[in-house]
Amino acid sequence: MMKKYYIGEVDSSTVPAPKKIKTQPHSETHKDDESGFLSKMLPLLVSLLILGFAFGLRFLGEKGKAEA
Repeated sequence: MMKKYYIGEVDSSTVPAPKKIKTQPHSETHKDDESGFLSKMLPLLVSLLILGFAFGLRFLGEKGKAEA
């Protein structure tokens, strides 16, 4: 069955060399971790701020109805 699908062998001189990945120093990656933490916490803080604002409006609305 292999003879039916066998095309040939790869010429190793035409295969490109593997790319080397440059690693960054640890101090630079630490700065990225801090910004990642902030970007993860920002949606939570915004949603809590909106929720607090909504409860504040509701409280002020009930207070205004009681005085009237």
